[in-house]
Amino acid sequence: MSADGDDSSGIGVLPRPVTGPVRPASRTWWILPYCAGALAVFVVAGLVIGLRHAPGTARPAGRASAAGQANGAPLPAEVFPDALFGQLTTDIQAGNETAFLGLVSAAARPAVTAWWDNLRAIGFTTGAVTPTASLDAVHLDSQGNGSTVVLAGAHSPLDPVNDIGKPDIPMAHYRIGLHFAAAGAIGQITSWQPLDDAPWDTASPLYVAKSQYVTVAGPAADRAYINQILPSAEAAAAYDIKMMGKGAPLFLWQKGFVVFVSSSATVRNSWFAADRQPSGWPPTFLGAHALQLPGPGVSADTPVKTNVSSLTDAVADDSMGGVRVVLAPAGATTAQAETVTLVGEFMLDISAAQDEEPANAFPLHAVPAWTQEGMAVAAQSLYQSNPNPVPATYSFASLSAELRALPASYRSGVYPTSQDLFGPSATADKDWGEVAGSAYEYVYSQYNLSKMLVSGFETVLNHPTPFGNVYKSGTNSRNLVFFGIHSIRIGWQPWLARF
Repeated sequence: MSADGDDSSGIGVLPRPVTGPVRPASRTWWILPYCAGALAVFVVAGLVIGLRHAPGTARPAGRASAAGQANGAPLPAEVFPDALFGQLTTDIQAGNETAFLGLVSAAARPAVTAWWDNLRAIGFTTGAVTPTASLDAVHLDSQGNGSTVVLAGAHSPLDPVNDIGKPDIPMAHYRIGLHFAAAGAIGQITSWQPLDDAPWDTASPLYVAKSQYVTVAGPAADRAYINQILPSAEAAAAYDIKMMGKGAPLFLWQKGFVVFVSSSATVRNSWFAADRQPSGWPPTFLGAHALQLPGPGVSADTPVKTNVSSLTDAVADDSMGGVRVVLAPAGATTAQAETVTLVGEFMLDISAAQDEEPANAFPLHAVPAWTQEGMAVAAQSLYQSNPNPVPATYSFASLSAELRALPASYRSGVYPTSQDLFGPSATADKDWGEVAGSAYEYVYSQYNLSKMLVSGFETVLNHPTPFGNVYKSGTNSRNLVFFGIHSIRIGWQPWLARF
């Protein structure tokens, strides 16, 4: 394999390795290394016990077990609150807010209620609360108090459902206080501190506007901006969903997109600022930013062999939690420009559903920024050339015209770097972005829309550049046989130079 990732073998039968960088030194609670031995067995046993509680009933906060009360056992120095997290997750999955809040103290209840209500307004069908450590030991003081960091979130009806039918759960980090009244008590949440500044972590209710393919939300004071953006966002979302439905339906795992907007740049820039993005993921550009959020199976550690608990059977525990898009109001730009921008961001959103967490020691590979950005630019060009998402023939007329206007130095066939695309010298009209998009235009010009789209979505699963992911006729998305990358790339270089 060459330095730029060329591989002339050209044949691949794909497993689905998965990715999910979030934060260093964190693991999800049910990812238990085999070396944990007997301790791991006790953790899983505690989880199973916790799952036996009925999901639809309210419980007194901090309820102690009968055994703990009867024998007066002293408080332990540390606890594994699997039963608590299991019951919280069961309550979320049942939509039982009363039962969920029954495990929250009066002091923490306003923050937790606001979290629940805002997620409910955005769209809430299921969710999870999980620790961020594989062995979720919480150290207690003499009063039975301790704290830990958890991931918590909910699945919107528009979010992806993975390739085996389980919903992805976009999540954020929270530092929670815990209290255990006695040995064997299930425990209660005594404080709830958001760590990621997610838009739904506000004491004030969000204003939410919805259409068929998109939900737009933000502070209530920005109601006018949100209503203004909704038609543009819906047009962009409908275009991407329908184009994908025609060209690559097996890679379309979602029904739409969730967008957050605020008139304040300070507020927008703070949202999800603590969530580290994958290598090569495009940064904020033209007032929009697609952000990958962690999910139940996310771990920043090196891949480990895993035992997966039954708690995650109802949710996707092997994929990224999901994507949220943050958008600036149009301001000086036009609604059309805003729609074009969102067409690209939503394509990144769709692509992220393929970007799964490493499991069973499958290694990750880095996907260059230009392959991600190129897919977004290609989609934008198709929309600009013809806003009909299902024409008889797609046109790259817009991108072709922009390529012809570039200096010859841009058309040498050299892959653009992240600095070319997003560095201080990058121009507002994204010259190098057009070069990145040209790779997809070339694949379309030689083959068809399906092969173009698949070449982009397979970058996280197969070869990191689209040229290695052009599949041969007669294959399918689950058993793809590819042309050699050299045969595609050496055709692209003279094709690009001719503009």
